[in-house]
Amino acid sequence: MAHNYYDRRKRKEDAMRKLGLLAVAVAAIAVAFLFVSKLVDRKNADPAARGAAEATTQEKAEDIITIDGVDYRQRYNVKAYLFIGEDDTGSKEAKSEYDGTGQSDVLQLLVIDKDKGSYTRIPINRDTMTDVKSLDDDGTYLATTRIQISYAHANGDGLEVSCENTVDAVSNLFHGIGIQEYACLNLDGIKTLNHMAGGVTVTIEDDFSNSDESLEMGKTVTLDDEQAYHYVHDRLNVEDGTNQNRMKRQKIYMSELTKIYRQKQLKDDEFAVRLYQELQDHMVTSLRIGDVSRLAKSLMTCEDQGETEIEGKTSVGEDEYIEFEADQGCIDQITKDLFLEEADE
Repeated sequence: MAHNYYDRRKRKEDAMRKLGLLAVAVAAIAVAFLFVSKLVDRKNADPAARGAAEATTQEKAEDIITIDGVDYRQRYNVKAYLFIGEDDTGSKEAKSEYDGTGQSDVLQLLVIDKDKGSYTRIPINRDTMTDVKSLDDDGTYLATTRIQISYAHANGDGLEVSCENTVDAVSNLFHGIGIQEYACLNLDGIKTLNHMAGGVTVTIEDDFSNSDESLEMGKTVTLDDEQAYHYVHDRLNVEDGTNQNRMKRQKIYMSELTKIYRQKQLKDDEFAVRLYQELQDHMVTSLRIGDVSRLAKSLMTCEDQGETEIEGKTSVGEDEYIEFEADQGCIDQITKDLFLEEADE
């Protein structure tokens, strides 16, 4: 069932630069989870709109979720953050028409369990088939269609509406669990992230001859910014063209990038500030400074449980686009294990 659309579009532009060092320190750490993970507050929410959004999240957390005849509710001390990598370029600006551009190439949930003192990452295949809302150009709900989850971001204004529509689609995939916040970065951020790292060293394991001949199979390369873009982004003209193959490369890249960023942050307290300044034009996030502060503490003190894989099957649909059907039993188990507890009788 689709949840009601909730609006966070009312933001104050002049608050965008007030997060400071702590916010971007989280951004540097968050790259561990996703090449697009950057926790910088693009706009500060209108208090009334923010309160309504938080109320909606709380209502979701209190909802009863029934799986295999058993009633559950979301655990209070489990918080979820969605990171989005958008397949678009340029400075982030609102679109007047919801024309299908700006799909989410990368989706990853960060799930923090405060009771257990741990966090888990859930990569979500962009081709995952699920219920996605169609929105009119004023943001109002039109219909729900079963389609690739990447289109949820494309069906929006490119800013908060797109992000919220993606949050809703991911929530629906996991039985309507509450997702507290989101952060989104577009393609131009890849080169910036790589540049700020001074290059990332990887071993080329795929055939990039139709994409970037400088990425020679079998060679270990410290990627320059253009190479990093191709290594992280390219799909259709590399190997089998599947998103699963690209997700493997992204995981390798993120792991190496994180190591570099952590070292830079330890040596230079101003590194995070510079990272924020370089990325700010290419991102949108719902996080405020208080949210970022709490998230930073959680990431610093909690144990990393690694990634939880969503099992499923890939096929070519009637429209000749790739479709990933997530295994429902796997989705059920992930939802129960990471988010839920049995409801009181």
